[in-house]
Amino acid sequence: MDKLREFLEKIRDWFIKLDRTEILHCVDLALQVIRRVVLNFLALGILVFGLVLGIGLGYVASILKEESIPTVAEMDKLIHDIDQTSTLYFADNSSLGEIQSDIVSYKTKSAEISPWIKKGIVASEDEDFYLHQGVMPRAVIRAALSDVTGVGIKSGGSTLTQQLVKMQILSSETTFKRKATEIFLAMRLNKFFTKDDVLTSYLNAASFGRNNKGENITGIGAASVGIFGKNPKDLSIAQSAFVVGLVQSPYAYTPFDLTGEIDNRSAQYGLKRAQIVLFRMYRDGAITKKQYTAAKKEDLRAQFLKAEPSSRHTNNYGYTYSAVREEAENTLAEVLLRDDGMDPEKVKDSTYGRYYATAKQKLSQNGYKVYSTINRKVSDNMQEVLQNTRSYFSKTYTDSVYDEKTNDFIDFSEPVQNGTVVLDNKTGGVLGFIGGVDFKLNEFNHAFNNRRSPGSSIKPLLVYGPALDTGLIGSRSTLADFPAKFDDYEPSDYDQTFQNRFVSATEALSQSYNVATVNLYQALRQKDDKLAKSYMKKMNFNITDKEYSELGISLGGTARGFAPVQEAAAYATFANDGNYHKPYVISKIVDPTGRIVYEHKSEPVKVFSEATSYIMQKMMSDVVSNGTAEFLGSNVEFDSDKLYGKTGTSNDNRDYWFTGSTPGITISSWIGYDNFYRHSYNLEESDSNANLRLVARFLNNIYKNDPDLLKLNEQKSKPNSVKEYSVLANTGTLPGVLKNNSANFTVRGRTVTSLYAQGGPKELTDNFGIGGYASDYRLFWSNYLGQYNGYGVISRATKDMSYDTSDPKVYFSYYEQPRIKYPQKRYNSYQTPNNSLYNQNNNQNQFNNRSYNNSLNQTQQNNSQTSSFDNDSDDDSENDQ
Repeated sequence: MDKLREFLEKIRDWFIKLDRTEILHCVDLALQVIRRVVLNFLALGILVFGLVLGIGLGYVASILKEESIPTVAEMDKLIHDIDQTSTLYFADNSSLGEIQSDIVSYKTKSAEISPWIKKGIVASEDEDFYLHQGVMPRAVIRAALSDVTGVGIKSGGSTLTQQLVKMQILSSETTFKRKATEIFLAMRLNKFFTKDDVLTSYLNAASFGRNNKGENITGIGAASVGIFGKNPKDLSIAQSAFVVGLVQSPYAYTPFDLTGEIDNRSAQYGLKRAQIVLFRMYRDGAITKKQYTAAKKEDLRAQFLKAEPSSRHTNNYGYTYSAVREEAENTLAEVLLRDDGMDPEKVKDSTYGRYYATAKQKLSQNGYKVYSTINRKVSDNMQEVLQNTRSYFSKTYTDSVYDEKTNDFIDFSEPVQNGTVVLDNKTGGVLGFIGGVDFKLNEFNHAFNNRRSPGSSIKPLLVYGPALDTGLIGSRSTLADFPAKFDDYEPSDYDQTFQNRFVSATEALSQSYNVATVNLYQALRQKDDKLAKSYMKKMNFNITDKEYSELGISLGGTARGFAPVQEAAAYATFANDGNYHKPYVISKIVDPTGRIVYEHKSEPVKVFSEATSYIMQKMMSDVVSNGTAEFLGSNVEFDSDKLYGKTGTSNDNRDYWFTGSTPGITISSWIGYDNFYRHSYNLEESDSNANLRLVARFLNNIYKNDPDLLKLNEQKSKPNSVKEYSVLANTGTLPGVLKNNSANFTVRGRTVTSLYAQGGPKELTDNFGIGGYASDYRLFWSNYLGQYNGYGVISRATKDMSYDTSDPKVYFSYYEQPRIKYPQKRYNSYQTPNNSLYNQNNNQNQFNNRSYNNSLNQTQQNNSQTSSFDNDSDDDSENDQ
């Protein structure tokens, strides 16, 4: 204390000695410094504020310039057309049906709404509703700071007016761009519409959870009737508070579950929320203390309606209606995402789900018009043809099985199902489809969603098309079809047979020879193991690298499989000069104001060259004229030369396919069993022709009723880029000279025209073909030189062959083929053997003792003897996964 006293006395003495003038000068100087600092900070603040304001206004102006701002009349229609039904249309603008909303909703006028409801919604959701101009600046700033810093309650700062804008005009996503547009439109609504109009529109548009039928409800009218069985104007204060409380979180507070029964947990949450609404109404003076006390005691739970059955109905068009609606919902969701500056392909599933829900609600309530590509006449006739052809399918299985979900035995029926798609080659638009044989029995869409093994129908897309396009083969290049082993994989042709000869690429495709195709796919991968993937990816096929690395994929061995709509779009690439068009169902969507919010724009992707497409058409026309689809060619009622395609069969006849084209349309048809409850029902061999019969009837019906769709009169001339070469039929190469021991001899024979998209035929060599062991080439040349040695005689894998069971790996899904040992060296199209095939000791003498003329005569005889093998298989020849 003494030291403190001493210090204060020294301070006092200093002030006494200090000149008063100096004190005033110091104070003045200090004030000037403070003033200048304050003024500078103020000036800087004004400058920064002006800069930020300018940037902000410029940003908002740029956003509004990009946005399509609705007029007052358009806003009036948008906020008032709460329960307007959207309509789906066929391609000819006739009605496909109204979108059946899973939401119960109907419009209620302001005079029909209890004042307690209006007071309750204002007190609990927007207490300054009657004071602000559509937005609350402090709430917006608070929400923005919360979003940026992550601190505080993320309320969003939305007034009832802003919420109405989000529900009826914009999406609910909270991006800065969308928020700026929302604020502008809310102020615009506040300017041109009365507070009561805005409030009534909000109450008509808001979601209120579920009713006592388990149906989703929107609007105060549906909520009042669906929960308490009363009109909105007749609700008590307590009932009004409960209904109003639902809007904050409709499905967390709803009293009913999906069946219409009381959901105790969510109902309890809803009752607690009602107490909060009542308190806020009392706090704001909307109700008296006496009313508040009485309402708190009211037993609302006892007033909830009892469960009732739903009154929902179905559309007569079944699969067509469901597919068009689903496509419309996804399309509109993508439109909304792009409007908010997001890429639908890159957003998270949760984000896409929110936009999808918004799109679904808009389509079910807001009166959109959705125009599809579906040709009504084609669609109706396809349904009729299917029902008239089902009798040719295998039998329908019926059984009683244990259902784990119901813990009971149920009876079920499993018929042969069909998924068929017909689409326009030039656009990719789907003209008609079959989703299944009976929508009431099974709503699963087999045309769009059914992924099944494509069998050999994959061959033109994965193997032959890319091989032609890269110059690996021409149409008459030869492929080895002998018993072969590829590591642990040993394919065979139909019924475990082998042709035991070299076959042309055209014949291998038309007769669906598997071993030849595997040899070609292996050569394609040896050239570039990414080639096949690059082609398939352009046609939107999602196949893993592991699948591409396994040779079984060349016969349809995919993990997931393809859907008919995928195959149809891919095959249409050949009909469209090599350009792929993504298949689509929706051509246009128009919003309630008449604005086109979506219109399909074709974006073709170049996959194959024009030359490759032309050659593939020619090669696949042989499939229809004398190959595995010959039954189809003989049953169409028009010139089958205008029809080309490919069949497909998976292991054990699980799946039968045909996909093909005319100049105008492409059709893809699959049949098979769904095999529910782990059953393993297989088709009969006769079902292959049953499927071809079905395709023929589909095409004949189109030809009869609208032949212009097929464009059969369209003439397609050979492109200049297609090169023709005369090649030896037996080797697929140019004629040439080979050395037999020490002597040269000229190899001649029947010649054929081979078409090339790239490159040209090889010079004649010992190992002229693609694939094959040394023994296979020795067999060919000894036969060529006159020895009848079994070349070209079809053989079958038998039990007395040598088996290799050391590796149990199975490449096929349904059965395992025997493992046959072939330890000889194999050749592909790029390798040359170290020693001439003719210098093998066991063949030297027989080659030397043959004269060329005799060998040529004998070869011609052998050719006539073995020609019967060219068309031996009438069925598709696959052993696929």
